[in-house]
Amino acid sequence: MRLAVLGGSGSLGRAVTAAAIAAGHTVTAVSRRPPATLPAGTRHVAADVTTGVGLDAAFAGAEAIIDGTNAMANAREVLVEGTRTVLDAAKAATVPHFVGISIVGIDTAPFAYYRIKVEQEAVIQESPVPWSLLRATQFHDLVPRLVAGRLGISVVPRRFSIQPIDVREVAQLLVDAAIGGPAGRLPDAGGPEVLQLADIGRDYLRAAHVRRWMLRVPVPGAKGRFLSSGSLCCPDHKVGTKTFAQWLAEGFPS
Repeated sequence: MRLAVLGGSGSLGRAVTAAAIAAGHTVTAVSRRPPATLPAGTRHVAADVTTGVGLDAAFAGAEAIIDGTNAMANAREVLVEGTRTVLDAAKAATVPHFVGISIVGIDTAPFAYYRIKVEQEAVIQESPVPWSLLRATQFHDLVPRLVAGRLGISVVPRRFSIQPIDVREVAQLLVDAAIGGPAGRLPDAGGPEVLQLADIGRDYLRAAHVRRWMLRVPVPGAKGRFLSSGSLCCPDHKVGTKTFAQWLAEGFPS
């Protein structure tokens, strides 16, 4: 199958590309700049989802598009308007299937980034291109960023439940979805364990030999209630198998 992978230089895009190539598919990795390395047989096309430049060449002959893009800065421009531009280009190229990625439990989240992801979902659901959409829990590699801290101090929300999943397992689900054809909203995908961010953040700091003083702080108001509610978890959909401890051992062997 001929797949175009958006965000091909990012963590998810690289994992999707690797999974697709391993399964024998033909992959065009699409990003503004080429990744440092690509699996053998992968083609890279430079394109910008915010302007649409390069998307026609990227999507030519594609049988499905898998979207692995993400953005924190200019998130609405990339994720909402950029997705709309991508879907228009996909329609023009007669691509029969678009596969999107989102986040478990964000419907009522009082955070700007999550609200933007909900807007992106609406764009996909109104798409002129047949679509599938997978919601997943946070990737393992988000934890180091959440506890990075500053000036030797890491401030972590108290009672913040998280259900981390390996990015490679999500990538395989996206490739499977592309092969399976348009299916609308797919079942949520969560990691094998529901954990406390402060606990696994401490485990990461210890394994990576990073010296940080961790402060567990209560988060007031709606944001605190949301983070402690477990809404970002899906304990009934523990489809991931690699635990956070196994991910740590793999990346930071003792």
